[in-house]
Amino acid sequence: MSARDESAWLGATEIASDREIARVAATSVVGYRQDQGRLLHCLAHKPAPVSRWADFREVGADDLDDGGICVYRDCGRDLLAAWPTVPEETTR
Repeated sequence: MSARDESAWLGATEIASDREIARVAATSVVGYRQDQGRLLHCLAHKPAPVSRWADFREVGADDLDDGGICVYRDCGRDLLAAWPTVPEETTR
């Protein structure tokens, strides 16, 4: 089981499970943008609703004309890079 198999909260950010990332990616959401448009987070780093630091909303690829990079700690993921929409199944 990977460290991200279960959702967890770290500060004001939810660390999403692989299953949750795949579920959200299937809806065409590519990340979360601060309402004032300065900060972006990828699907793996969902900010808490109305956190004291910033208020984020879901964004799609059409909302990011020039793309964007996740600013959560050292993530740096390109928000326009495709996520798998079906979680990989492990067989044992």
